Amino acid sequence: RVLYGQSLAPPSGFAFDAAVATTYSLDFETALAAPVSLALFAAESRDEILGQPLALLEGAERIAGRLAVYCDAGHIQAQIKPQSRLCSLLEQMIVEVAAPQGGAFHPKIWVLRFKPQHGDGPSKMRLLVLSRNMTRDRSWDISLRLDGEVTRRVVAGNKPIVDLLNRLPRLALHPAVEASKALTLNLASDLNRAQWELPERFDELSLAVNGLGADVWSPPACARIGIISPFCDDATLIKLAGLSREKAVLVGRSDELANCAPETLGRYSRVSVLDEMAASEDGEETEPESLQGLHAKAFIQEIGWNTTVTVGSGNATQAALANRQ
Repeated sequence: RVLYGQSLAPPSGFAFDAAVATTYSLDFETALAAPVSLALFAAESRDEILGQPLALLEGAERIAGRLAVYCDAGHIQAQIKPQSRLCSLLEQMIVEVAAPQGGAFHPKIWVLRFKPQHGDGPSKMRLLVLSRNMTRDRSWDISLRLDGEVTRRVVAGNKPIVDLLNRLPRLALHPAVEASKALTLNLASDLNRAQWELPERFDELSLAVNGLGADVWSPPACARIGIISPFCDDATLIKLAGLSREKAVLVGRSDELANCAPETLGRYSRVSVLDEMAASEDGEETEPESLQGLHAKAFIQEIGWNTTVTVGSGNATQAALANRQ
């Protein structure tokens, strides 16, 4: 299990330089945690800066100037007084956007760049592909973390995410702040040349973004498929079950599965929900039901001799698999 902030920590010998994040929904408290965490990572003494709130705030403000967060318009939860200095910090880094084809802006990714702390050398890049939003919920989510180095050559496989970053400033509901636009396009340029180190036991990597062009990712035909999705609909579940030679397996949320027809679920060999005991651990505060439980999204398929794991923000719904998110 990994905490959100741990995924932002710089590699050994490197310091945070810049980042772009995307999220469907966002609350100010969690958004503030990002620059604060990065400021703590940059501090020479964590205990010392924690004892100086003003110094920590100034560090977070410097970080916020190198961080752009793109969020679906109308899905910001604000609980900070308008005159707060923290509010002005957030204003410079948050950009509200609208999906280009009338759907929801739903990607949940981070693209981070780290510079060497001493001397010259290539920058490091990190790509986080998440299933969770930038909110305080404590649901079970899943993430992919890729670390790599900026090279001199274009890496063709990065094009879907590069295209997304290049498009983000144009999706802004209001003209994006020039600094955020320049930062985003600059990161896209380096991402275009990032060579990733694959996680252990994985041989290939493929990236995809639905909603920007004609190309739409959806699971291919396979021998077997397992689906993890908190949200689903009958039409999509029927389509997914038809892709597999053997009966599929589904893990979802009880409230969503209750809305599906029995004959739809009957197409699956097994339909499961997250054990209620897994939602919290001893000593953890109890959260509202909407802020806990299952939120991870994954499609696990056996295709020939290979097992393919696809993770991201897409649910087993028509909106996610029909170019509307």
